[in-house]
Amino acid sequence: MVSQLMADPDCFGGRTTLITFDDGYIDNVEAASALHRRGMQATWYVVSGSVGHEPSWPFDCRPACSLMAVAELRQLQTVGMEIRSHSLPQRRMIEIDPEAQRLTRAKSGLLNLLGTEVRAFAYTYGEFDNACTAALQEAGYHSACTTAPRWTLRDGDPFRVRRLTNFNVDTLGTFARELVFAAHDVDRADMERYWAQRAMQRIARQG
Repeated sequence: MVSQLMADPDCFGGRTTLITFDDGYIDNVEAASALHRRGMQATWYVVSGSVGHEPSWPFDCRPACSLMAVAELRQLQTVGMEIRSHSLPQRRMIEIDPEAQRLTRAKSGLLNLLGTEVRAFAYTYGEFDNACTAALQEAGYHSACTTAPRWTLRDGDPFRVRRLTNFNVDTLGTFARELVFAAHDVDRADMERYWAQRAMQRIARQG
């Protein structure tokens, strides 16, 4: 989970995939059950001000369902899932004056609901600037996720954690390429370089 990675970046060996969910829609309960059956864990970034309610933000192709209530969030915790913060209301942080107090309420809101200390955040819509990061630090957060692709800790900054976005139009093939290249747009040249490198590695092992 994200908290494990941030506490000890070397705790995972080889290539490890961390799974995260944003917002906390009720249909995520099924996803959590599927992960649990496979012995897997994930991190959920939930909008604490909308727990158990219809989303307060515009539709914009979001699921037509409510967010998980406290009971569902606790159910996720019971099976080893991690609940973290995705703001209080769902608002673009760079469009409003950064308020550490508001972010503190989002953090303390989850603490009151779930009894869990929350120190990780996911930027709303993946948008942020230096003022947003400063507000998060002032509010007591230790890390924040963006939606920028490439390897998770590429920037070496806990407040600029990178993530790949999985789209509902992705096929198994595109998903596999995203995991291999840590990118969404993988072209033919990328694939040719990859297979050439694999071939050279195989030849070197045989030699």
